[in-house]
Amino acid sequence: MEESETLISEREIPRLLGEYQAFAVNCILNNQYQQGLEVLMRSQELIQAAIAQDAMISIELIILTEHTFAFYYHCTEDVNNKVLALNKTISLLKKYIKSLPKTLSNKASHRILKSRIMLKLHLQMFGGYTKQQNFDLALAHGQAALRRSQSIIHNTLKACQEHLYRHKSMSISPAKNQQYALLDSPHYQMFHNLVLKAMPILLYLDEKQTVHTKVQISNVPDVNFEELTQVQPLDFESLIHGPEIMEELERDFMLEKIIYSIATHFFVGSHLRKLPTEENLIESKILIRRAWKVARSFLPPESPIYISVQSVWEKTKHIGRVRSISRIRPSAKVLKSETRSASSNKFRNSPSKKLNDTNKELSSKQSESLTPLKRKIIGKFKKMKAK
Repeated sequence: MEESETLISEREIPRLLGEYQAFAVNCILNNQYQQGLEVLMRSQELIQAAIAQDAMISIELIILTEHTFAFYYHCTEDVNNKVLALNKTISLLKKYIKSLPKTLSNKASHRILKSRIMLKLHLQMFGGYTKQQNFDLALAHGQAALRRSQSIIHNTLKACQEHLYRHKSMSISPAKNQQYALLDSPHYQMFHNLVLKAMPILLYLDEKQTVHTKVQISNVPDVNFEELTQVQPLDFESLIHGPEIMEELERDFMLEKIIYSIATHFFVGSHLRKLPTEENLIESKILIRRAWKVARSFLPPESPIYISVQSVWEKTKHIGRVRSISRIRPSAKVLKSETRSASSNKFRNSPSKKLNDTNKELSSKQSESLTPLKRKIIGKFKKMKAK
């Protein structure tokens, strides 16, 4: 290739890779697959040459190049190579996330961004392995996608709860000009109102609240489950910059959370039916029922996703008795700590825990208060028996 035969400045590499990636995506979108592949091969050669010469190269650009290969293989229906390219993309993305400074990775909006990217990649892997009829690996990636979906919901909920905690503290604290100026600002009031509207939805999606009033969303896009597993091109900006919390609470991103919650529960539940043990069938019903409940609460009946979930639920609901909570059952190869819902130990330490005491926590407190009485009764019974 011309670039590999010419001396290229290290500073030019990011620009060239960015141009190659954008050009390759454009070629693929216009069905110019051969030209797109040639440009991608040129990018790969440039990356390999730069690494061999210890040149500084952004890992984000390597991730984008690898994922664009996956996009090319998806469009040309080469499932095997698509899965390989997606595996490489996920591996690189995990390394990239680990390398980020804690100040950035601790930011709620950034955690949500990375979870969203990983969620979409796992769903793309799920689609690839399903086409290969490798149901075990498809299920593993479906479970990973479900954990990421729950993580997005939980982190958004946690950010809202922390805001409400700060809002309450500012409202009852002694008068401070800056605080009262902030409380009265239009931007702050808009954000506060978004939090209040989003809280019931997020609590229901995070399973902190079992009852939810139906809020059917109008003008829902006619997206179907298959579209959620298709490989779509990434771009540099969407990889490093995501929406802030305020945007996460607006209609489009809240709708996205709802759709991915339904889809991931449905995908895992459906695939458990393909590995039919008694345990899997019961767990399948739990997850599909959860998908159906969320779909029924938010989506109009004519939505393709609602229709798909309703159809499968009608076939599934007669299987055995079901527990009330939809959680992923860990497979033998996956640690239990990895398969817990995102609403776990971190929530217990949240300063806003008092705002959302669950019924389970209240009942456990009541049972603890009865413990001394139980001990007295048992003691008296033992004395009577001894006599």
